[in-house]
Amino acid sequence: MGFRNLARVHRATYTAYAALFMCSMMLSAPAQGAEHEQQASFVSHMQLKIQAMRSGGSTQTAGATLRNRHTLVRTYDRTGYHPIWTHSQGWQANARGMLNYLADLPRHGLDPANYHFAALQSLRSDTTLAGRIHGDLLLSDAFISLVADLARGATGRDDQAGRAQSLLLRLKPTDDPAREFDGLLPQHPEYWALSQALHQRLMETDDVQQQALRAGSVIKPGQHHPLVPALRQRLHASGDAATTHAADSDTLFSPALAEAVARFQAHNGLDADGIVGPSTLTALNRSRADIIDTLSLNLERWRQQPASFGDSYVRVNIAGQSLEYRHQQAAPLRMKVIVGRPDRPTPMTSSEINEIVFNPDWTVPQRIAVVDKLPLIKRDPGYLLERGYTLSSGWADDAPQVDPLSVDWTRINRNNFPFVLRQQPGPNNALGQVKFLFPNAYSVYLHDTPSRNLFERGERLFSSGCVRLDQPMALAQALLRDHADAAWSELAQTRDTRHVRLANRVPVYLQYWTAWVAADGSLQLRNDVYQHDAAVLHALRNHGVYQSAQQLIATYQNERDTQLAALQP
Repeated sequence: MGFRNLARVHRATYTAYAALFMCSMMLSAPAQGAEHEQQASFVSHMQLKIQAMRSGGSTQTAGATLRNRHTLVRTYDRTGYHPIWTHSQGWQANARGMLNYLADLPRHGLDPANYHFAALQSLRSDTTLAGRIHGDLLLSDAFISLVADLARGATGRDDQAGRAQSLLLRLKPTDDPAREFDGLLPQHPEYWALSQALHQRLMETDDVQQQALRAGSVIKPGQHHPLVPALRQRLHASGDAATTHAADSDTLFSPALAEAVARFQAHNGLDADGIVGPSTLTALNRSRADIIDTLSLNLERWRQQPASFGDSYVRVNIAGQSLEYRHQQAAPLRMKVIVGRPDRPTPMTSSEINEIVFNPDWTVPQRIAVVDKLPLIKRDPGYLLERGYTLSSGWADDAPQVDPLSVDWTRINRNNFPFVLRQQPGPNNALGQVKFLFPNAYSVYLHDTPSRNLFERGERLFSSGCVRLDQPMALAQALLRDHADAAWSELAQTRDTRHVRLANRVPVYLQYWTAWVAADGSLQLRNDVYQHDAAVLHALRNHGVYQSAQQLIATYQNERDTQLAALQP
């Protein structure tokens, strides 16, 4: 083919492509025009809605109430009233991700109903203008509320509106909000382990744990008892007893079953003696709903904790009566502790350990002096001398001392006790060999104790508020090794009172956990010894984020059933 003919072919081809392009443009013009018209209509109607809300108008949308009026107004002002979650064809990927995340909230102990879940489900296929506006506003409102509830707890007081608005404005149509939400949640492994435990409880279908076990007497290993078959079944359901080949009618309380009972008792903070008494039966009869309540409120506690405890810290679990010291990547030091009696509770607080005192004396708090010590002194004035106490006429270090045998104790009472009691260092000293000081408003500290036998008890509520340690010298050695320039061998042997300041203050957290997952994967439950759980649960219900375990179960399982049905061919 010559150059002239080749040019003709190229011109013909160009003309054909140009004609085709013009036809496509003419055909797409109406569609593009419709798209722009729908977009403009959305913007104008959203602007009217936002202006009405700005002026104090109704926050009712699709039968639901928008709770974040001011943040919504500011957010849509910034977007120019354009949609965040929808387009002309319906919901964007971010909206679908948002609904999926709401459906999964029960595993965090939160009720999706508080975040417009039902209304959003009904709107997900509504592509009308009204449906899009309702959906966009409800999704944004749920997003704002959820940011606050996940970041610092639903019952927390921190204002997260600015943070929520910032996250919402940067959300892209293809983004999955789950990434933002999971980043707001505690990154502590304990939180996620507890969330997984709640997921497992929510998905249970076996009702064996709802049947109450009753026994007229204590059941001991080696005995035959009609409750044994039900007990065996209950412990198998809890994971504390392995599958057994014993007949369902076998009433013998075997050694294997006693071991299972002891494991259950340990997981519930009871004396692990393998004997089924009233406390063990109470724990065995704890309902699934009550456990779900407990897991949910403890997750809320986690959401209110600091994002990090630091590289080195001491944590005391008051309800669990335990202590853990962690330093960088070293293996943690764990021990039992004794905490305050219910009428003298150990407070929840945080501070920094700044000083260790070896062989401390003890200045007896006034309340303990008049309530606990005064009856003992009246019964035997020699009690003070026998236990190494001195009696002073004032709080100053140089206050004159008083001979307790010279006092007419019949004239001394709670309202008339003009003395200060101090116990000198020694084997009988209530603080033992060492105490750990940290500034706080409650005048509590960690310390040793001569009453070592109390650590054998399952529940240890014996102090007047301070925390007694099972291994105080191990903690002292670890803190000095990691945070002070001091000779441990000398301090461990001295009988003199020695004050050691830590070069690096160590954060200490006195917390209250009634549920957690242990290192071996077992769910640990503890009695609400100070009745704090009820207050947290009440606050969650008042904020609308948690109504009942039954509602959480129904929502979670229904959503799982829906998802499974959608996967069927």
